[in-house]
Order: sequence, then C-alpha cells, then structure tokens
Amino acid sequence: MNDERLILEIFTPDQEIISKEVDYCTAPGFEGEFGVLPGHAPFFTKIKTGVIKFSENNKNYHFVISKGLSEVTEKKVTILTDKAISLDKIDLEKVEKEKQEAEDRLKGLNPDDKEYVKIKEDMDWALACMEALKEGVK
Repeated sequence: MNDERLILEIFTPDQEIISKEVDYCTAPGFEGEFGVLPGHAPFFTKIKTGVIKFSENNKNYHFVISKGLSEVTEKKVTILTDKAISLDKIDLEKVEKEKQEAEDRLKGLNPDDKEYVKIKEDMDWALACMEALKEGVK
C-alpha cells in the first residue's frame, strides 16, 4: 500500500461494496461530516445516512450510505452500514417518488409513532441520493 493513500472499505450485511486505496474520504458522522487523510488519528464513530465522498487518482466518487458505524485508523477507513449505493446506480425518478411518499406518510405521524423512525429513514435515504446526484454532476 502506498503511504500517501488509505484503504476505504464499505460493507453492508450482504456484501462488500468497495475496498480500494483512495487519496482521502469524507463521511457523514452524527456529529457532522468528517474527513480522513492517510495518517489520521484513529477513532470510532456512528455515521448517519448521507453521502460519502472519496478521491482515487484525482477522480471524485460519491456513494450514499445509510446509518452505521465507522472505524478510522492511520491507514484505513471501514464503514459498516445497512445499505450503500454508488452514484451511477441511483434512479432519480425513483428517489424523488420515495421522498414524496415518505413526506406524505410523515404528515400524519408524530415522532412517537412506531412507523415514524422507519419512514424518516426512508426520507433521509432519498434526500441523500438526491444530494449525491446533485454533487456528482458539479
């Protein structure tokens, strides 16, 4: 491994999404977005649904990840998440529809309702997909 790069791994319960050397990455932590370069101080944190960005050979990539956990070491970032999708696999029409359906369903619920958390997660996923598409075309 090149000392000027780090390994980024993203896993879901079903599969390894990616495992590659990258120049840097940023991820959506619960305390805010965090960035990692090679040699970063180790830490472990919860992540929220959002966009993970990384660069490989000066080319930028975007993935959408759901909530999960991240471990950062000096040479590696490991993300454990329920689901992840690359920018090129996002169907804008589908996520716009999912967002609208989630908004409609949330209108009749309050945060104490059992369904609220799941529907809110669905809406956060759709919003993150839309954000990734917007950022990926810059």
